[in-house]
Amino acid sequence: MPSLRLSRRSASGDVLATLVSALEVLQEASSAVATVPFLGSIVGAALGIARTVEKIRSDKERFIRLARRVSEFARHVEESLASDPQAVDDKLKVNLIEIQALLTRIRSDVEAELRRKPLSRFLLQSSISEMLDDRMDELDSAWRAFDTACLIALRVKLERQAMYDDHSQLRLFRWSDLRCLKVRGSYRVRGQVVGEEWEGRWEGRAVVIRTIRDRASPEAKIGPEAMVTYYPQIHHPYLAQVVGYSHPVLQDRFYFMDTGAIQ
Repeated sequence: MPSLRLSRRSASGDVLATLVSALEVLQEASSAVATVPFLGSIVGAALGIARTVEKIRSDKERFIRLARRVSEFARHVEESLASDPQAVDDKLKVNLIEIQALLTRIRSDVEAELRRKPLSRFLLQSSISEMLDDRMDELDSAWRAFDTACLIALRVKLERQAMYDDHSQLRLFRWSDLRCLKVRGSYRVRGQVVGEEWEGRWEGRAVVIRTIRDRASPEAKIGPEAMVTYYPQIHHPYLAQVVGYSHPVLQDRFYFMDTGAIQ
């Protein structure tokens, strides 16, 4: 029996040494740790948990499972963010703050157990087991929440980078793509003033840019993507063609029409 306990203790030490080593390498070598906000704190907290569990001398198997799950989670977060650090938006940053707070709580719980004497841990096995189960459940929930936040951040990034509307195949524009020259006056749709009409230029061609009033205006609740459907997609040399409209990420909405090449 003593040899069996010694073997288990040796195996546990090997597992923890591997976790600590992997997290130390991650902390030192990962470029994402240095560039993504809060990621360094998350990896550091995971490393602190593994090192604290190393110091527990008895009844540590369940603590090792917790440390392993924390380490796997930290590596998953790092790998997910390292693939595309630019996709980290404000909502994902909030999620990272929540992960950091969770790992900090777990580290505090493990350190509190480390301060207990072995006899005290033996007498409190039931409550300690319940605490560890709760922390494992919280880690699983945090893992799912992080994956969801990553998917949302990726979708938002793709939407911001979109060049064309999938439905109409019209191009999406920002103000920097166009050159506004002068206001021609207001324009109406179905008898209602919707916005201002500008003369402008785009890639050497004369264009008419039509802005859409603030969304608070009743007659401007319709968006540019719906407004352009009023104009038939008929290619004719004497008919102005709708070229595109404002990117959905912009506050100021507009659409514009090509009126011909500048002579």
